[in-house]
Amino acid sequence: MKRLSYGLFSPVLALGLIIACSGFETLEVVYSSPHNHADGVREDAPIEIAFNNDVRKDDIDKSFSFSDGSSRIDGDIEWLSGRRFVFRPRAGLDYARRYTIEIPRTVRDTKGNRMESDFLSDFYVGADFVPPTVLSSDPAFLEGGEQNVAIDRTITMDFSKTMNVLKTESAFSITPHAAGRFAWEAGPSGLPESRMVYRLSAPMDYGVQYRFRLSSAAEDTAGNTLASDYSVIFITGDDSVPPAVIGINDAGIAPFWSTDGINDGVAKDSSFYIVFSEPMDRPSAETAFSLCPSPGGYFSWNGDSILVFHTNAPLAPESLYELTVDRSAKDRNGLRLPAAYQLSIRTGGANSLTVKTGNAWGSSDGLAYDLLFTGLPDPEAWPVTIAMGPWPNQTYYFRIQFVSLLAPYTPVAMDRYSIYQNLSLASFGEDEGLVADVEWTDDSTACIMLSGLSNKLEPASPVLYRLTVHGGSGGLKDRYGNTMTGDFVFEFREPGD
Repeated sequence: MKRLSYGLFSPVLALGLIIACSGFETLEVVYSSPHNHADGVREDAPIEIAFNNDVRKDDIDKSFSFSDGSSRIDGDIEWLSGRRFVFRPRAGLDYARRYTIEIPRTVRDTKGNRMESDFLSDFYVGADFVPPTVLSSDPAFLEGGEQNVAIDRTITMDFSKTMNVLKTESAFSITPHAAGRFAWEAGPSGLPESRMVYRLSAPMDYGVQYRFRLSSAAEDTAGNTLASDYSVIFITGDDSVPPAVIGINDAGIAPFWSTDGINDGVAKDSSFYIVFSEPMDRPSAETAFSLCPSPGGYFSWNGDSILVFHTNAPLAPESLYELTVDRSAKDRNGLRLPAAYQLSIRTGGANSLTVKTGNAWGSSDGLAYDLLFTGLPDPEAWPVTIAMGPWPNQTYYFRIQFVSLLAPYTPVAMDRYSIYQNLSLASFGEDEGLVADVEWTDDSTACIMLSGLSNKLEPASPVLYRLTVHGGSGGLKDRYGNTMTGDFVFEFREPGD
């Protein structure tokens, strides 16, 4: 009979049995997508991780990290099984950017086993990592800046690659600001949207240094940015001398009106010539001119350096006006007047004088006249005394002369017909009286016949009368259309007993 022999139990065998019974096995990542160092990854690609064992999900929730190198990317974890999950970023990934996946070794499987080391993996979205460059620009990049650039010059930039339109436009600036709009086309490279065009919506100022700049934030369609800013200095034109107003008058040649004091004797039907030192930008010069108070008017030009303002209606006689050319007037190169130009005029030419009354005579028979007063009668001396003569005469004649300020009593030729609508007689008694007739002894002197007046020899009290020659804008006129500034009024009657 064979005897069964028992030897000592081997420690190594015992340790193996213990390990086998405890289920000890190192946790490891057996699959990752995108794989480590992958490129050409899509912007919407999910991140998928698989382990060799079932993993504690709360460990993954706490410690899984997905970042772009500077900040963590938010997303949601979806478990496909106990050992496999998908991480989906909540926003699309950026093109041409490196992303990193990190799982620390502290993550455990359901048996408590850990990884030997942290899991690290990276990948690249897209496959193009070559930054774009500016091939050329107009105006060009020159040492000291390009000179004599036209004020309406279109700015263009040619790139080595197709550009991200929105981000490249946002990276563009011009100082001082010049409004414009963008357009895109194929450049010398032949690639679509590789030429950026900036078309001005208004001309730049002349004789000014400008700088346009494209910052390094400009991107191509692969998400690559410029290596550095691109900046160009240029100067518009070579004219640094601003325009000037040589003078203003009603002829367009010297001598011109003075800017000191008031220029008297200007005709009310004048046109105004503004003479500039050089050709002007017509719209800005017209807008800069003003005549105050304004009668309205229109412009014409003699060449490009003489602006003419024509009034719609004659100016008022013996009136003050201000003429101004403000500094918004520009020459053809866009340079403005350094300061406003202003002067004062007063109408007072031979055809631009207010009508006034000169001598006034009276007669009871229309043959022999007595001088009653000169100019306007003094209201303190009213009423004017007249002699009607023996009863039953009720007719009286006034002869009134009209003059201007050209000399103290220079007769002025009148519009004879204008007096007929501008005479009135008021009565303050029983005998009302009326204007019976008007005749002119010459162009400046009217003879007014009144009838139906009272007579002190009549057994009644004398009546007070008021004679008015109406003035103002619709009143009595001279042959130039000038009027009296107001009514000519005087009161008269026979003296009482």
